[in-house]
Amino acid sequence: MAAHIVDISGRRFGHVVALRRVSSTRTRQSVWLCRCECGKEFETLYTNLVRCSPERSCGCLRASCQSKRATKHGQWKSPRWIMWMCAKSRARKKHLPCSITFNDMPEIPETCPILGFPLEQHHGVGGMKFNSPTLDRIIPSLGYVPGNIQIISQRANVIKNDASAEEVRKVATYLEGLCL
Repeated sequence: MAAHIVDISGRRFGHVVALRRVSSTRTRQSVWLCRCECGKEFETLYTNLVRCSPERSCGCLRASCQSKRATKHGQWKSPRWIMWMCAKSRARKKHLPCSITFNDMPEIPETCPILGFPLEQHHGVGGMKFNSPTLDRIIPSLGYVPGNIQIISQRANVIKNDASAEEVRKVATYLEGLCL
């Protein structure tokens, strides 16, 4: 018994138009020559055309669709976005609460609000420097929650890492005594 072949010539599937049937696979699936709106011609299975999402293309829309799905704020891969994504990852690894959204992220200040020197982005080799901006949990045990985050320098974050205010005061008093 011969398989019934459906003629889809001229039919549009998303951004693709089926031109003509060109062959069959070993498993008797129809292979169709198609043309995308971008002008590229390619071959694909009949099932890929009729069973896939309405945003079908030759692949030319893949990057823009992924970017649209990932971007709701226009800041995809910006320094703030990277800090936000890293904070979410650290929270998962350390089992900390993390309910901040990208919109909860403060703007990166020009200077460190604690130490007063300019903040600079350092990308690539060498990674973080003392004047790199970092996302700080004001009260570490609360995690990354709205109202408990600030952007400060890497140096300030290291200084306040696990120390209490009293411990930092004692260190400051000691250092001031050495400088007399």
